[in-house]
Amino acid sequence: MVGMAWCNALAFAAASAQSTDVGRREDGGPLPSATQAGLSDAELGELIRDLSSPVFRTRERAAAQLMDAGDRALPWLIQAFESRSSFDTRRRIKQIALEIYLTIHVAPPRAFLGISHLGYAGETKDDARIPIWGTGLLITDVFTGSAADIGEIRRGDIILMLDGKPSVGDYKATNFTDQIGRRRPGAPCTVGLLRGGVGLYLREGNTKGFDPADFAAGKYEVVRPEDDPRVLPGTTALRIIDASGLNPMLSLKTDDLVIALDDELLDPNAEDGGIGIWARKQSPPSPTQATEPNPLPPGVGMRKLSRATAQILRGGTWYTMTVRLGRWPSYLNDWLARSRALDGASVAAALDGFEAWWGTTFDPKGNFGDRADGDHRWRMSGSSLSD
Repeated sequence: MVGMAWCNALAFAAASAQSTDVGRREDGGPLPSATQAGLSDAELGELIRDLSSPVFRTRERAAAQLMDAGDRALPWLIQAFESRSSFDTRRRIKQIALEIYLTIHVAPPRAFLGISHLGYAGETKDDARIPIWGTGLLITDVFTGSAADIGEIRRGDIILMLDGKPSVGDYKATNFTDQIGRRRPGAPCTVGLLRGGVGLYLREGNTKGFDPADFAAGKYEVVRPEDDPRVLPGTTALRIIDASGLNPMLSLKTDDLVIALDDELLDPNAEDGGIGIWARKQSPPSPTQATEPNPLPPGVGMRKLSRATAQILRGGTWYTMTVRLGRWPSYLNDWLARSRALDGASVAAALDGFEAWWGTTFDPKGNFGDRADGDHRWRMSGSSLSD
């Protein structure tokens, strides 16, 4: 129950445009599946040995597999604990035993992706790569050894889609966290994310050289999701096929994508994505003009915004990644409450029950805190968790 400052950790998941399998050992061989009906004695013995591995990820994966094995692993864990193994290994065994006890006697665990993000659904103002008509989860950190880490999700990636559904309109990216929280460790999860690239937000009057009529006169082609995975399902974009005719002050380039006009989706039914009508729109009247007759010719609409805007996505790579979700790490504050959605009283009762069970099942002599003979690496502070 080691505490650590809580950050905006997200119980979530992810992986690559090629689709990534996270169930591999460092040597390339497969790990025993956490969802298999049972593990052989040989597999259990190997996992017990891996608890003392010098490789952090090997230890973490072995611990997770033993937790998933449930009471099938208890005899092996008891034997390893009684063998006077290192203090760090005994501490890890107790943590595994706690997870098994909680799953059997309290509640099943909730899944954990292993990322930190802004703590809310990111918008264009947070990162201009996020579409103005949608939201995303901007990853600020990845927990070592987590499902996200194993799946090679990186800091700076933006998650825009979960299981094929993009965060567009009222469906905010924070819905992703709720969905993950209802899943169990070992469950697969597919995320769509954008890596790299640059977002540009052009606004009439603020961006030098940006004029709707001149901008619309450029050469574009309509791009749909089947043409470019960066274009989210249900949306349309315009690819600049020749930037030479655009105002050089805008610094736009061939292959830049126009993903929004006036903070709205492009028209998927228009041959030009609706950029022609957009360019002819007029700014809304001032309060003093609101009572005057509409001076606009037929077919020319009024802008919802006071000034024209356009959002551009330059570069970036889209990845669709499938990973197997993990467990909440015990070094996070309130990990027990968060991992099983328990209130304070329930947490206290669960821990009291576990300590009584632990003393009877594993440690009737109360030897957990004793230094193991010959364990010269044991220290009061620091452990393998820090490497």
